[in-house]
Amino acid sequence: MGSVKDLTILKAPTDTECGEGYFTFSDRYSVFDWGEMPDHIPNKGVALNMMSAFNFVKLAEAGIPSHFLGSSLTDYGSDVLSNLMKVRLTKVISPENDYQNYDGSQPHYLIPLEIIFRNGLPKGSSIFKKLERAKGDAEKTESILKELRLTDIPKPGMMLPEPRYDFTTKLESSDRPLTEAEARRISGLSDEAFEKLLKRAAEVNAFITRQAEAAGFKHYDGKIEAMYDHGEIVLLDVLGTFDENRFLFEDEQISKEILRQAYIALQPEFVIATDEAKKEAAEKGLTEWKALCKIQPKPLPAEFISLVSNIYMAGANRYIGKMIFPQAPQLESLIPELTALKASLKKL
Repeated sequence: MGSVKDLTILKAPTDTECGEGYFTFSDRYSVFDWGEMPDHIPNKGVALNMMSAFNFVKLAEAGIPSHFLGSSLTDYGSDVLSNLMKVRLTKVISPENDYQNYDGSQPHYLIPLEIIFRNGLPKGSSIFKKLERAKGDAEKTESILKELRLTDIPKPGMMLPEPRYDFTTKLESSDRPLTEAEARRISGLSDEAFEKLLKRAAEVNAFITRQAEAAGFKHYDGKIEAMYDHGEIVLLDVLGTFDENRFLFEDEQISKEILRQAYIALQPEFVIATDEAKKEAAEKGLTEWKALCKIQPKPLPAEFISLVSNIYMAGANRYIGKMIFPQAPQLESLIPELTALKASLKKL
């Protein structure tokens, strides 16, 4: 299915009814849209599955539906560690011909959007790239700041005055930014259903923010995906994990951003090459860019992978509020090690 989790179909969806399947959360990881990287993070898959299952159960208790059917092939149990999640499956409609098939006639389907919510601007946020590209263009810079409800250029780590919601495509070869009007048009949803989709994004953001605060985390950003199912907006995929969301704990990011920053420090030539390959593919009208990338990623140091594994496990313990990984250290004890290791990477 993807670079970090696999989908097994138990019952395929029909034109009128949803199907069933299960995700297998692997220990693979992906950064810079590369896909599977050369090393794996032990226990990452279980940690992300348990965090997401916990979120879906709590959201269901609050009346917010999702495709979640269980964290294993049987039933959800908070004491049962598993990298399997049973889910409801919906139809995926091709976006060809400018989404003409999204006409509101389908009883259930994957809404071809991602809704991104931003509560703050951590290091690595795409907003800083937008501002960098706009440097020297006062009008464009002012427009970006106005959208964020800011008057001055932000610094990494700052929180926004209020959450911001953005839209991208979901089914195209790369995620394309959309205006709200464009998102409404291609969604196939009525105005009422689209407003419900916006409400779902705000509800999920508020829930994860509350849960993060209870764990001592600062919640910067994340996203939702959803399906339309016979009049209801139902959450899909995965949410509220260290891969989908960015969290800060004791002034250190404890999300996948750790891995991105490691490659920026250790193999900057690979990061630059991925950007150049994507630009070249866009200029040539190609959908695949990896074949154009002149540099391959190298494995990260073993001690770094071990530390990230411990952070995923300890962070899941803290977020869920239960020692689901009894072998994991306390998260607080890992932060000085992370800070020191990051400092050493910058000197290499």
